[in-house]
Amino acid sequence: MSKQKLRVAWIIPNIFIYVLFIFFSGFVIINQMD
Repeated sequence: MSKQKLRVAWIIPNIFIYVLFIFFSGFVIINQMD
């Protein structure tokens, strides 16, 4: 139980960082297009 909870706690920040990275990359690409 404790191990599974730790795994979920580790996955959530990774997803957040991944989405943030995609958003930032898209923002940079759009800025370069201008």
